[in-house]
Amino acid sequence: MRVSTLWAIAVAALTITVFAGCAPSAAEPEPEPTPFSTAAPTAATSAPPPDDGGDEGRDEDGEAIAIELPHLPIGGPHAPDPADPARQCVDVNWITQGGEPIPGGIAITVTGAHFSPPIFDVVDGCAGSAPACLGHVFDAAALNCVLAVAGNGAVFVADQGTPPTVSLTGSAECDAPDSAECSAFVEGVQADPNVAISLEYPADGGTPTDDGTSIDETPTVEDAPEGETPTDDITPPDDGTGE
Repeated sequence: MRVSTLWAIAVAALTITVFAGCAPSAAEPEPEPTPFSTAAPTAATSAPPPDDGGDEGRDEDGEAIAIELPHLPIGGPHAPDPADPARQCVDVNWITQGGEPIPGGIAITVTGAHFSPPIFDVVDGCAGSAPACLGHVFDAAALNCVLAVAGNGAVFVADQGTPPTVSLTGSAECDAPDSAECSAFVEGVQADPNVAISLEYPADGGTPTDDGTSIDETPTVEDAPEGETPTDDITPPDDGTGE
């Protein structure tokens, strides 16, 4: 009887153990899913390279920029035009104070003429071997041009101690605008004192009078009525006194 009881207890214990091993274990929490990112990867950034001045003197297309010059170093004689004595021919030469030539790769275009006082205009004429100055390009092989000028009729006071002058404006272009040679050339031109050529006062224009007219401007006699002769004499009307 005792053995049977112990056997029954052992069988019961074994049964409980078997069922306990077959029972499902407690569920473990599932890991959170990793979110999917749609953002583009961040590119590494770096500072732009420093400006070394290599594009100085050039536009955004890489073309050389013309450097404006308010006056050019010039000199030369002037003389009346044999074809028209009222016209003066100025033999313009590129002359620097130190005699330096124009370096290769540098060209200067003449863009205008300035007169002091402003009593002249640039005109056509003065035939010769040299080209006309306006639009002429000075470079190492072209250092001369001719400028034809004539009085424009403006009133002036002829001061023989201070003759009228002409100067030229221009623009320079360098093949290597950022080079030390180009910079030195432009600085030298801007500092050069040879900037004007003396002229002769024109024959017309004259000296202004108190009323602002020129002494060359004489009053004209108005046209007389048809059949009458114009006269400068003014005869007073007859008042009947016989005097």
